[in-house]
Amino acid sequence: MTIIYEIEANDWPVDADDLPFGATIQGNIGSSYDYDYYRLAVQSAGYVQLQLDVPTTDLETNYFYFSLSDDTLGSDSL
Repeated sequence: MTIIYEIEANDWPVDADDLPFGATIQGNIGSSYDYDYYRLAVQSAGYVQLQLDVPTTDLETNYFYFSLSDDTLGSDSL
């Protein structure tokens, strides 16, 4: 398994870290205002499976929000 470490600052879509297929990315939570963006280049139609493994204590439940966008459609959320 390939492990890639988050590169700060990736707090905006323009600064997104690349996420290669088959890789695991490891990052840190700086605060509840720490946004992290990742870019996944998909070459053709099909299915992509993403797994998000996050801490599960009550103090951290509001830190995580996951969404997908499609840049080819003008950044509309899917």
